[in-house]
Amino acid sequence: MDLMRWMLLGLLAGWVAGVITRPGRNVWVDLALGLIAAMAAGYVVDRVVGGNASFWLSLVAATIAAIMVVVVKNTILADRGESS
Repeated sequence: MDLMRWMLLGLLAGWVAGVITRPGRNVWVDLALGLIAAMAAGYVVDRVVGGNASFWLSLVAATIAAIMVVVVKNTILADRGESS
């Protein structure tokens, strides 16, 4: 998948991750983290499947990566007593 598609997919994954992980909801931060996570997931998925990842596989990989990053963000902010 090319870079622009992964970026759009990352924004979608960030939004989904924010909806799933509710606490400390900040849409803009979730979108940014989803974008970063999707880019990382995109690199890994493209290497594993040889660049032929389907849209659904890419969406699942990006969403899982975004959820992990948003959960880490929420955990760090909760430990500090902050909300984003």
